[in-house]
Amino acid sequence: MLALVSRGQLGWGDVAVAMPVAAGFGWHSWTAVYAGVPLGLGTAALTATTLRRLGRLAPGASLPLGPFLVAAAYTVAVWP
Repeated sequence: MLALVSRGQLGWGDVAVAMPVAAGFGWHSWTAVYAGVPLGLGTAALTATTLRRLGRLAPGASLPLGPFLVAAAYTVAVWP
């Protein structure tokens, strides 16, 4: 459903990673959900903006979201 609602902006790999990461956030605590999801999405947005300004990411090119969600999950899991 997530990939269908995003109208092609999310690939199935991103969806396959997002669901277990979101479940892990929810299992840990609501604070992890509120910290981890914006951290992953914000880091991806900041990286995409930076790469576009530097000319390393062409307009219309995609950037995988999965690695940013995994990094956010790890950060939230190890942060006290």
